[in-house]
Amino acid sequence: MKSRENLSWTERETEQLIELYPLKHSRVLAKRFGRTMESIRRKARKLGLTKDYAGGYRPPRPTSPNAWSKDEIKMLKNLYPQNPNKYLAKKLKRTEAALTTKAAELGLKKVVRFSGRNWKPREIDFLEKSYHKMTYRQIAEKMDRSTASVSAMAVKLELTGNRSSWTKNEDNIIRRHYGRLTAAQVAKKMDRSASAIKSRAMKLGISRLTLWTEKEVRLLKKHYLTHTYEEIAEIIGRPVESVRAKGRRLRLSQTLLK
Repeated sequence: MKSRENLSWTERETEQLIELYPLKHSRVLAKRFGRTMESIRRKARKLGLTKDYAGGYRPPRPTSPNAWSKDEIKMLKNLYPQNPNKYLAKKLKRTEAALTTKAAELGLKKVVRFSGRNWKPREIDFLEKSYHKMTYRQIAEKMDRSTASVSAMAVKLELTGNRSSWTKNEDNIIRRHYGRLTAAQVAKKMDRSASAIKSRAMKLGISRLTLWTEKEVRLLKKHYLTHTYEEIAEIIGRPVESVRAKGRRLRLSQTLLK
């Protein structure tokens, strides 16, 4: 509700306050009327209103500054069984005693044996830091784990956000090599399948024709500063994107006419 703090109380608002104040907490009323708690109390004093304890009013329990949030509880449930309290205390910024108490309250227990290898705190940290930068396959290789294990832990940690299954580094490798190497050769450099390389190259707009001949390279260098990409493509008989990519690979001057 839009704040009405600086507005005068209307007759209807006053009537509602008289009706609600005896049994409702000032915090609830402040939200309802769009005013501060102090404004509610001040108006109540002017009207001679008091809380009706005999009629059922009960002040809310004070909120502990150390109360656990829903997100903290969810994280504790996910990580407590398989991780040491020392790590969790650092992760949640709480004492180990607080963790133990809350875990007992929630009925959580440590898992001594379970299928697969325990995840170490440093592995979890690495996964969280690498989630948006690397593929599951690359993360798994770094930690000597299976891709399925990495994927499952990412779900447990509720890691979210847009993830591309291809990293920027992989895209750059395709741009640099696709065209002068076969898809299978490029795939070997990246531990990918040849079909995956072809599919990704297509999405990146990189088409693979025959390897550039010495004559084509000479023509490209000869006309690079005096002709547009479209004109060079027509002279050589290659797609415009192929000409652009080859120019980048040869690190030719970027002062080409537009």
